[in-house]
Amino acid sequence: MARHLTGLIGNVKLADLKVRDVQFALGTLAERLSTRSVRLARMILIQAIRNAMVNDLAVRNVAELTPVPAGKPGRPSRSLNLEQALAVLDAAKGAAMALCRREHARRHPDRGGPRPEVVRSGP
Repeated sequence: MARHLTGLIGNVKLADLKVRDVQFALGTLAERLSTRSVRLARMILIQAIRNAMVNDLAVRNVAELTPVPAGKPGRPSRSLNLEQALAVLDAAKGAAMALCRREHARRHPDRGGPRPEVVRSGP
């Protein structure tokens, strides 16, 4: 993400960085990235300028003054809706119960499961 910003505002000295420079950079990123990614790029820039302020390299954080432009819409959600989730749970309930019964029978041979073989080694 930092490479995106470096390519857009990397040649501007920190003392000369203006709000319009940050707006241009974020606007350019918004043309090809999602809003969440543009927000992340802005946060990286804010942290970098804040670090520069600690080291007396910048006087004010111009990235904090810049709003986040709307980017491209993100991917559609692939999560299940309520009806789909309930259908999966209903379908799995029978399979899970059968699996539990089978595992229980393996652990407890007295309850109908197969008896374990006893193999002795040596004479």
